[in-house]
This record gives sequence, structure tokens and C-alpha cells, in this order.
Amino acid sequence: MTEKKTFWPIGISIFIVLFIVVTVAVVLVLSSERVDLVTDRAYEKGIAYEERIIILKRTEALAVKPAITFDARAHACVIAFKDSAAAGAVTGTARFFRIDDARRDWQLPLALDASGTQRFPFTPQQSGRWTVQLSWQRGGLEYYLETPLFVES
Repeated sequence: MTEKKTFWPIGISIFIVLFIVVTVAVVLVLSSERVDLVTDRAYEKGIAYEERIIILKRTEALAVKPAITFDARAHACVIAFKDSAAAGAVTGTARFFRIDDARRDWQLPLALDASGTQRFPFTPQQSGRWTVQLSWQRGGLEYYLETPLFVES
């Protein structure tokens, strides 16, 4: 009598081996992906959250807020304090933040001209969506404004 061969054990073995290989490959690929946190010091910023709320409310109460725009002809971000009388007393920083790549973040101190304006030049390689985080002090009070900025190439 001839014995009928069964292929189920071989099929199940191949399936298990393929499942293990695919699982290991997925784990290796996902573990090698770079993950940027929104900020390096998330815990410290979380502790200062209440103070940030007070600063945001103070900024919201301003009658005239700074304007943050992109000038396509000059290929630069323009920050303008429309209240130019008080603009001379403004100190602070402008941080340009990319959510997708923390290595491209940069910040500069505010150095407003006589009209209360400052330009931050961009290169064509820096096109895309940025978030401008503007922190400034005036009259001993701190203010903060965050706005999206789309840089055209």
C-alpha cells in the first residue's frame, strides 16, 4: 500500500518561519526610525505650564499684537511690532521650529529696526511649514506668540 504524503506540517512550518522573519524585519525597521520629540525638555516645560498660561493670556489681551508674515519677494519672515513707540523697548527671541525635523530648528534674538520690524532670511532649501515661536519682554512683562508660517520655495 502506498502512503499518501501530507504537506500540512511543511506548510505550517514555512508559515511560522516566514511570520518570525517578517516580525523581526518590522521590529528592526521601526526601531531604526528617528523619532524627534517636540522639545528636548518636555518635563521642565510641563512644570512651567501654569506660568505659560498667564503669559498667553497677557499676550491675548494686547490691543496690537506683532505681525508675523512671509515676504515671498525677499524670501524672509517679517516680524513687525506695529506699536513702534514701544518696539524700541522690546527684547526677546524668535524661534523657528520644524515639527518634522528638530535638527532644522533655529532661533535668533530680536533686533528690531527703527520701525519695529525685523527680517529673518530663509534659503530655498528651508521651504515648507514652520512654526514661529516669538517670546518677548516689554516693560518687565513677558509675552509669547506662536503662529504657523509657510515658507515658499
